[in-house]
Amino acid sequence: MNNQVIFESSNVTSSKSFVAKVFLYIGLGLLITFGVAFGLGALFTQLIGLGNLDILTDLNVAAAKTYLIILVSALILEIVSLIWITISFRRGRGSLVPYIIYTIVMGIFISAFTMFIDFWIIASSFGITSLVFGAMGLAAYLLGDKAKWFGIVGFGLLFGAIIVSLFNTVVWLITRNPATLQISSILSIVVLLAMLLITVFDFYRMNKIAASGQGNNNLALYCAFNLYVDFIYIFIRVLSLLASAKR
Repeated sequence: MNNQVIFESSNVTSSKSFVAKVFLYIGLGLLITFGVAFGLGALFTQLIGLGNLDILTDLNVAAAKTYLIILVSALILEIVSLIWITISFRRGRGSLVPYIIYTIVMGIFISAFTMFIDFWIIASSFGITSLVFGAMGLAAYLLGDKAKWFGIVGFGLLFGAIIVSLFNTVVWLITRNPATLQISSILSIVVLLAMLLITVFDFYRMNKIAASGQGNNNLALYCAFNLYVDFIYIFIRVLSLLASAKR
């Protein structure tokens, strides 16, 4: 009886340690991403001279071209890091390096927002995203095994929205019909809903791994990466909505 109690206690400690490690990696990723975003954004805001676009020097133009090159390079690096992360997870090897590279790349992309959007809108978006993210985590905890159906529905909605979006883009390129823009707005809401459902599912998977007592560092990184991607996508959508509402 005592051995069983000790084993259960050890398993609970292991579960808590696994979840803590997942959130540690998520926090590290977000810290890197937003540090890069604000640092790079502030640097190129000054170099390009966004505060005074009426007077553009050769130096300003050169800085703008450099920033464009950085964005294109970041896109290539994102693809490479995604492939690296996928291979690392499948082989059960450490994937911290590609994860950090990916978070840096996302920081480069988000720097474009920090250059043109007011800081308080970005801060508000981060706060709202954090609350939504926490609510999805709570929902996964309360729903238990029922949360796995959220993943099925979420991935189904996401796949369907991508297909319709591609078709809608082709129609717009051919017809320039304004109705396609309205459809795009609806699709963006559908994709956001899909991502919220997928976030619940990703929290559910983390909880299942933690409860099994078999979580290791590689699985912690795997869960952290998925939840980090969920957080960033929700943040970008919330930021876009708040920025549009201010106009």
